[in-house]
Amino acid sequence: MLHVSFYQQSLLHVDPDVILLGPRAFERHLRDMLPPIVSADDFRDFYAEAGTISCCPLVLTGMLLLQARHNVPDDEVVLRAHQDLSWRYALGLEGLDRPPGVTSLRRFRTKLREKRGDDFLHKRTLALAVDTGALHD
Repeated sequence: MLHVSFYQQSLLHVDPDVILLGPRAFERHLRDMLPPIVSADDFRDFYAEAGTISCCPLVLTGMLLLQARHNVPDDEVVLRAHQDLSWRYALGLEGLDRPPGVTSLRRFRTKLREKRGDDFLHKRTLALAVDTGALHD
């Protein structure tokens, strides 16, 4: 009988305890935290009307937040998004889905800074923390 590996399953349906994500792990909660922080509408003006978005801006945003949390360089962000089950879980990558590459991550970060400013994600993340009561004003 064939066994299905975690890499073949959708990590959207994997119990985070099975992949050993602690109850307070950032990666465990990122998928739920991301939609209140940003939405696809926040990035509508990043791309030309006729162009197609090659990489999901929400996945790229998640990668930037994971990078900030773990203080790792761009190359390691992409490597961990490929290989680390907790990062794949956090980013909502399914099965053999490939995360965006280093160039896409860098371009997105540059575009984010140009269009929204250096502190866009910082402000949004702090606002979420205040709104949920994790931080007090």
